[in-house]
Amino acid sequence: MEFKQLEAFAAVVEWNSFSEAARRIYLTQPTISSHIRALETELNTTLLNRTTKHIEVTEEGQYLYEETQKILQLRSRIYEHFSQNPVSTIRLGASTIPALYLLPNVLPVFKKRYPVFQFELWQSDSMGVIERMQEHDLDLGFVGTKVSLPDYTFLPFARDELIIAAPANDYYRKLHEEHVSLERLMQEPIILREQKSGTRKEAACFLERMHIPVSELNVVAQMNDQEMIKSFIRKGLGISIMSGFSVAEEEKDGSLLVFHLGENASWRDLYMVYEKKKNLSAPVKQFIQLIHHMFSRKS
Repeated sequence: MEFKQLEAFAAVVEWNSFSEAARRIYLTQPTISSHIRALETELNTTLLNRTTKHIEVTEEGQYLYEETQKILQLRSRIYEHFSQNPVSTIRLGASTIPALYLLPNVLPVFKKRYPVFQFELWQSDSMGVIERMQEHDLDLGFVGTKVSLPDYTFLPFARDELIIAAPANDYYRKLHEEHVSLERLMQEPIILREQKSGTRKEAACFLERMHIPVSELNVVAQMNDQEMIKSFIRKGLGISIMSGFSVAEEEKDGSLLVFHLGENASWRDLYMVYEKKKNLSAPVKQFIQLIHHMFSRKS
């Protein structure tokens, strides 16, 4: 048996759902099912009784779940023992999109598996995070743009779609139904992110490729907070080019109208950043592995 199989099994037990377990630990539902089947085959027992309405953990399944918790906690203590960081703290810096919409899904999973570790999380724009990395104040950075720094590794871990978020009113619904062009949408009042934002940089590059000068936009405001921008969009101030991650919930509940750019869609990589020459501690390495595990099937 493998750690990933035990982790998948524990997630199904804890959330009482294959689909929710898959969502929580960023695997596909078939992968979760495959891990459970592999465990049941290897152990020659039934761990879960499945019905259309609920999942029931068998007696053997409950035993395996309790032992799995011990295994995962033991692994955590081993990493703590060999960690070069005596207080078992991982210092993270993240730009807006990773900080608000990605890391909140990761940190609880990591903490559940390795309860002895702590986090210090500092949020800024992408350049602010990179600058603090250069001051050696962070173990890992998460940013939305890549710069040329030979002493640092920029490792892509997820892909984010740039979309246009608009008020969910009749005027913009009509434009949405008419499938208006990007050029037409860019005539609307625009809210931009601040200059150092990775989203702002990628949006400017995208518009340049589309031959739409940023200098000719009808910019009504520039803001440094993603949630604030969404609030002003809802109030009708204007539209904005935003991260797809940042408006996923609003698109789902209908509080914002999202224009996907179709063939013109601009995708950008989100990056983990760390010093090339730095000897990363065991918990930092494990955190990097978890990031890859959770986002490899979302990229």
